[in-house]
Amino acid sequence: MQGGIPAKETMKVKLNEMLSEAHGKMCGRDGSPILAFNSRYGIQYAYHTHVVNPRIADPSETQAAKRRKFAATVTAIKQKKANPTEWEAIKEGFKNQSKYKTLWNYAFAVIYPTVTA
Repeated sequence: MQGGIPAKETMKVKLNEMLSEAHGKMCGRDGSPILAFNSRYGIQYAYHTHVVNPRIADPSETQAAKRRKFAATVTAIKQKKANPTEWEAIKEGFKNQSKYKTLWNYAFAVIYPTVTA
């Protein structure tokens, strides 16, 4: 129990139209109480819970390196979009594949391995 509220309260609810398609969690990033949704056997449940152990520490060096590489990849994609010939080559490669559904994801997958951050 945390602050007098049980860690998990489950109830069967009839949701309004706005929440009928909700899934996952709704919360603030500060660890405030959240409303989570789950569906079992065709019945949707909502429950009140708390974020367990929210990250407040700085990222590790490995995490920081991965974030830098992601940022460098996004920058490289934007630079390629500014150059029409390079972007056309990426578009052509995208048309000839079926793994990625969006051009951005394909460009990210092609460029990410070549970036050093």
